[in-house]
Amino acid sequence: MHGDRYLIMTKRLLVESWFPVYEVGVEVRRERSFAYLPRLYVLHLWWARRPLTAVRFLLALSCLSEDGLTVSRDGMLRILGVMGDPLKSWAKRKFDYPVAESQNPNVYACERFMVETWGRRPTFADLMAGGGTAPFEAIRLGFKQVVAGEYNPVAYLVLKASLEYPVKYGDRIVRDVKKYGNWILRRLKERLRKYYPPWKSEYETKQPANYIWVRIFKCPTCSVEIPALKDLWLDREKGYALYPEWHRDKVDFRVVKVELKRGDLATVKEGDLKGLTFNVAKGYVVKGKLICPKGHVMDASKVKEYYSNYIEEMEAKGYRGVHPAKLVAVVFKGRRYAEPTEEMVKAYRQAEEDLKKLWDELIAEELIPLEERDKGYSDRVVIYGLDKFYRLFNARQLLTNAEIVRLVREVYAELSKKDPEYAEAVTVYLTLAFGKLLDYNSALAMWNKPRGVIRNTFDTHAYAWTWDFAEGDIINERTGLHWALGNMLKALKGLVERVENIRDVEVKIVYGDAEYTTLDHAPEGGFDIIFIDPPYYDNVQYAELSDFFYVWYKLILRDIFPDMFGTPLTLKDEEAVANPVRHGKEARSFYEDKMLRIFRSSYKALRDDGVLILWFAHKAGEAWISTVKSLLEAGLTITAVWSIHSEMDRSLHVSGKAALRSSLVFICRKRKSKEHGWLTDVLGALEPTVLKRIAELDEMGFIGPDLIMGAIGEALRIAGEKWPIKDPEGKLTTDQILKYVIDKASAMAINHVMRKVSPELETFDPETKFYALACYLYRGAMDYDDARRLALSLGVTVRDPVETIAIKTGLAKYTVSQVRGARVKVVELLDPVERVKSGMVTGQFAVDHIHSAMAVLASHGTVEEAAKHIAELGVNATEIVKVFYEAMRGMDKIGGLENPGELLRIILYRICEPGLHEIIRPERVRKTLDEYLR
Repeated sequence: MHGDRYLIMTKRLLVESWFPVYEVGVEVRRERSFAYLPRLYVLHLWWARRPLTAVRFLLALSCLSEDGLTVSRDGMLRILGVMGDPLKSWAKRKFDYPVAESQNPNVYACERFMVETWGRRPTFADLMAGGGTAPFEAIRLGFKQVVAGEYNPVAYLVLKASLEYPVKYGDRIVRDVKKYGNWILRRLKERLRKYYPPWKSEYETKQPANYIWVRIFKCPTCSVEIPALKDLWLDREKGYALYPEWHRDKVDFRVVKVELKRGDLATVKEGDLKGLTFNVAKGYVVKGKLICPKGHVMDASKVKEYYSNYIEEMEAKGYRGVHPAKLVAVVFKGRRYAEPTEEMVKAYRQAEEDLKKLWDELIAEELIPLEERDKGYSDRVVIYGLDKFYRLFNARQLLTNAEIVRLVREVYAELSKKDPEYAEAVTVYLTLAFGKLLDYNSALAMWNKPRGVIRNTFDTHAYAWTWDFAEGDIINERTGLHWALGNMLKALKGLVERVENIRDVEVKIVYGDAEYTTLDHAPEGGFDIIFIDPPYYDNVQYAELSDFFYVWYKLILRDIFPDMFGTPLTLKDEEAVANPVRHGKEARSFYEDKMLRIFRSSYKALRDDGVLILWFAHKAGEAWISTVKSLLEAGLTITAVWSIHSEMDRSLHVSGKAALRSSLVFICRKRKSKEHGWLTDVLGALEPTVLKRIAELDEMGFIGPDLIMGAIGEALRIAGEKWPIKDPEGKLTTDQILKYVIDKASAMAINHVMRKVSPELETFDPETKFYALACYLYRGAMDYDDARRLALSLGVTVRDPVETIAIKTGLAKYTVSQVRGARVKVVELLDPVERVKSGMVTGQFAVDHIHSAMAVLASHGTVEEAAKHIAELGVNATEIVKVFYEAMRGMDKIGGLENPGELLRIILYRICEPGLHEIIRPERVRKTLDEYLR
C-alpha cells in the first residue's frame, strides 16, 4: 500500500477507492502525543477533537479524481505533509521527519488538483464544526470558500478565533494580544498582590506556583474533622506526602519528604518528624463515604448534605466562595512542596472578608455571574450544593475572575474607539485566555499527583466531584493567568503560521442550528463538500458543559455578540444530543429525528456531484447503523467506509486492528435513483461486487477490521443505490435488511481473511475458528457487534451467537469499556491459564488442547507435559499450532497472559515437526524457553 505504484485510475474520487489508513494512523498517533499536540487543540478546551492529519487527507482525497492523476502514493503523502515513511519509522520507533500536522500541505499542488477535478476551487461547509478541525484543514488546503457554524456560542467563539481572525489579521493579532494581555497581567498583579503573598522562611523568600486544598468534613457522631483524602500522597514521584495531626477535634497537616520502606509504609527523611513511619496509603474516603479517625462512618448522603449546608450557612452570613476546605500545601518550581505560612492563610482569609464587603458592588457592575445550575445529565456536583456557577470557585478565585472581567472590558473600550472589528478580535482572544484560567483554577480542578500539576476542571466530560482541589498563583509568572495567556499565545502563533500562505479564501463563521444554517448559507448550486462530525447520542453534553464558560464570557461579550450571548445560559432545546434529563424516554428518538433533519438539509445544500463526509466515532452498540439508516433515508448513498485510528498497536503486524479505538468515516453522495429496490436484487449484486472490492483492498494492503469496513462500505453503496429496500416476502423491516446486508459483507471479508491467512482454519470447529480469528482480527477484545458478525460468519445462527460460541464455552467474557465517554459492551477473550483454572477446558475443541499446552508452559511446567496436550490434536497438530502462532504473534497480552506468541514459539520449536523451525529464530526461542522454564 505504501510504495511507488501509481494509483488506479477510475471515475470515482480518490477517497472512494483509496485512503492511506495505516500511514495516517501513525501520524495521528504522533499528533495526539503531548509533545506534538496541535495548536488548534491548545487554543481553548473543546470536548471532541478530531485528528487534523486524518481530516486533511479525507478532504484532499475528496477533491481529487483518479482520472488522469499521475502522482504516486508516496508523492500524495508528501504533498499533504507526510515528509517521511510512517510505517518504517513506526517499526523502528524513530522518526527523522516532523509530525505531519505541523507541516502545511502543498497548497499550490492541491489547488491544481482541485481545479482539474472540479473545474474550480471547491466550496466547503461544516455547520456542526465544534472545535474547528475540518474547516481549519479546508482553509489550509486552499478551498475557495469555507463556511463553519455552531449552535453553541462558546464553540462559535473558538471558530472565530481559530479560523477567521488568523487568516484576516496574521501576525498583527499575535503582537497585540500579547501587548494587551501583558497590560492586564500588570494591572492584575497590582490590584491583587495582597492576596498572594510570597512564602517566607528563615532562609529564603519565594513565590508559590500552586496551592493545594483538602475538603474537610465534621463527623456527625463525634464532631472530629475528617480530611477528604483517599491517600496521603502529594507527589509520589518526588516523595512528598501529608501527615495529618489532630489537636482535639481539629486537624492540621504537615508536609513531609518521605521514602518508602516496605509496602505502603513510608518514613520521614528530614525535619522535626524525621524517622516517623506511617502508612502513606491510608485515606479517609472509601467509595464516597468518609471514615473519621475514630472509626465512625459518614455515609455519602451525609457528606453531600454537610457540604451543601455549610455553603448555605456561610452565605447566610454574607460569605461567598467559601468551601469547607483547608489550605494544606504550597508548591514551588521543580515540584517542591511546603506547608503554607500563617501569612498566606491570613491573606486568603482577607480575600474572603473583602469579597463579602465588595459583593454588592461586584454584582452591580456585573462582574460575577449569578446564574443557577440545574442538575444536568453531566453533573456530579449540584448535589453538594454547588448549584450556582460562582460556587464552583473559592473567594480568592472569584476576586481574581471579577478583576479580569473588568480589565478585559477596559481593553475593548479603548481599542473600539479606533477599530471596533479589530477590538472584537483582540477581546475574544483575551476572553479565551481567561477561559483557560477558569478551567484550571476552579474548586473542581484537582491536583494531579503523578505529574505534579493542576488537572483541569473538565479532565472528564462532566462536572466531576473532587476531594481535593488546586489553585494557581496569579503573581507567579509560570502559573495562573501568566500561563493561560502564554499557552493561548503559543496556540495563536501556531495557527497564524499554518495559514500564512493562504491567499483569497473566504472564511465565514455562522451561528445557529445546522438544520437551518446549512441551507441558509449554501452558495448557488450548493456546497462541493459538506463535513459532519455529529454529537453521539448522550456521549457529551456540550451545552451543559459550555455553560461553565458561557456565564463568564457573557459578562465581557454580551454587547459585542448580542445574538450569541443574550440568553441566561446556552440554548439547549434543539441541541443534537440525547439528553434524558431534558427529553426523558424520548431522548434517543429526539436525537435520531434531529440528525435525520440535519442530513436532509445537508442533502439539499449539497451539489448534485458533491460529497458529504460523515465522521462517526461512536462505537456503542449499533449506534452507527442507525446513523447509516438516517443517511440513506435522507437521500444519500454511501460510497466508501474507512477506519481512522487514533492509537496504534505496537507491532506493524497488528497495525490498525484495535477496533475499539477506531472512528468510522462514511463517504456519501446523492442517490441517483429515486425508486426502491428489492432485497433479492441487492443480494444478487452483493457477492460479486463486494468480493471484487475485497480483492482490491487486499491488494492495497488492507488487513483486519479495515478490510472488513471496506467490504461493508461497498455493501452499503449497493444498498444505498436501491434504498429503500423491500423484502418480497414482507418478513424483514428496513432496519433488519440493513443489518443483514452488513452481516453478509462482513462474513465475506472474514472468510477472505481466513482463506488467505490460515486456510487450515476451515477444517476446524467453529469455536477454534472464533478464538483464532478474534486474536488475529481484533487482538482479543472486540465490541459485541463485531463479535456477533464474526460468529455469524462461522455459521452460528442462533438467537445470540456470541453467547453460544464464546461465552458458554468459556472462550470469552463480557466486559464494559469506556470509549470516548460511551459505555461499550465488549467481548474479551480469556487467556489459556484463566480457561484452565476455570475448568472450561474440556478437550471438546481444538483450541482446548492448544490452551492446555500453553497453560503448562506459562505455569513453568515441562515441555513433555505440554507435548501430551499437543499430541491429542493428532496429525493436524503442527498446522493448528502454526495457525495460532500467526494469530497471536505480536500480541502484548491476552487476558492476563503476556506475550502469548512466545509460548507458541516454544511449542513450535520443541514439540512440532522440525520443518517449522525455519519460520522462527531458534536463538530467541532458546532464551525465551529458559525464561519460562527457569
